[in-house]
Parts: sequence; C-alpha cells; structure tokens
Amino acid sequence: MTKKKIFRIIIVLIIVMQFFQTDKSKPPIEEKNTFAAEANPPQEILTALKDACYDCHSYETKYPWYTYVAPVSFWIRGHIKGGRGKLNFSTFGEMNEKDQKHLMHECAEMIEVGHMPPKGYVRLHNEAYIEETTKTVLIEWFNKNS
Repeated sequence: MTKKKIFRIIIVLIIVMQFFQTDKSKPPIEEKNTFAAEANPPQEILTALKDACYDCHSYETKYPWYTYVAPVSFWIRGHIKGGRGKLNFSTFGEMNEKDQKHLMHECAEMIEVGHMPPKGYVRLHNEAYIEETTKTVLIEWFNKNS
C-alpha cells in the first residue's frame, strides 16, 4: 500500500468519526447534594474550584469547540468520565461523611503535589490557573475539613 493510499484512508476515517459524537448531556443537579451545599465552602474556595475543577469533576462541564471534533472528543470524554468517577462536586452530598473527608484530603494532596489541575488543561484554560496563594488557601481549607 502506498503512502498516498494510507493517507486517504486516514482522512476518510477521520471524516467518518465526525458522525459519532460523544454524549455531552448534563444530568440534572440536585442542589442539596452539591459540594457547595454539603461542605459550605467560602466563596473564594468555591470560585477557585469552579474555575479549575468543575469541567471534569462536576455536571457543570463547559464544552469548548474542540470537544466536538473526533478523535479529540473521545479523549476528552474519557478524561471527564474518569474525573467524575473519582470526584463529582455535583453529587458530593450523596457520599457518607467518611468518604467526603477522604476526598477532601485527597483534593488537598493533589493540589499540593501539583497533579490538579493538570498542566495540559491549564494551558488551554487560563482561568483554571491557581495562584500559589490560592493553592495554599485551598490546601489549608481542605485539610481543615477532612
């Protein structure tokens, strides 16, 4: 098979992939079960989390244009599914207190070691960048409440 044929096949596959969009529907949110209602964080904490975390860790995901282009859409959908599976701020109140405290401890740890928010995400979403002073406030608040 020539390089030209392989290139054509790849192009056709990419075009066909566009007909298979990922599910971007947002489940309804019960306000009483949200992190905001359950943990009652200060507004500064909630704003930082919404800016840096909620796209992958809640049902309040904002989908930019590139999430409608396959195969990128499949990759991002996997990240969102994985993020919600580990921590979903929209369903935080459905967990028992022990699990909530454990997750808050994990949040502090992930921010402290620099795993969250992911650097690649921050590159595409400037609003997700967390200043060092805000990181300190988040870490202290999560540790105090875990």
